[in-house]
Amino acid sequence: MNKNWFTHIESAYQTLLEENNTRELGKFLANANEHMQRDWINTHTSLTVNLRDDNDPNGTGYDLISSKGLRIQSKFRGGKSLFIEQTRRISKKNLGAAATTGHVVPSLGECDVYIFTLPHGDYADPSKAEILVIPESELEDPRNSGFLRARVLKPVRTEFRGRAKEILEKLEGEIDAQ
Repeated sequence: MNKNWFTHIESAYQTLLEENNTRELGKFLANANEHMQRDWINTHTSLTVNLRDDNDPNGTGYDLISSKGLRIQSKFRGGKSLFIEQTRRISKKNLGAAATTGHVVPSLGECDVYIFTLPHGDYADPSKAEILVIPESELEDPRNSGFLRARVLKPVRTEFRGRAKEILEKLEGEIDAQ
């Protein structure tokens, strides 16, 4: 057996594509998505971003960071729902209002912006995916102050569709103005 991990990774990916197992494809591509989004931002905007360089076992609230400090949370979502809630370790931070849905919703201030990759059924070609960028402030849950909604509402999604470059550059500019 002289196969390396890349051989097995490709085989597993092909199997998931053939099965159209969107749930597992999303999990499988989550880490690669961070790399893809970094490259997309660096190519299509004036920002320079890198992957977060710490190894926080609890996972801080962002995955990418710009050279000026814009904190970007990376998400890959293949389904119709853009959920933000997640499974996290039970800790003092994740009790009470943070976990009203049974999952944990992030608290306001963990990042500055969310970037979603939406493949619209094409999991093989990332260049065909939609990139959706939404400022964290637009995701706050008015019924759960200090926390984000569990899901992105359709009107919010519609408002920010097609504006990824504009929103990222605007938020980066606001850092300059501070």
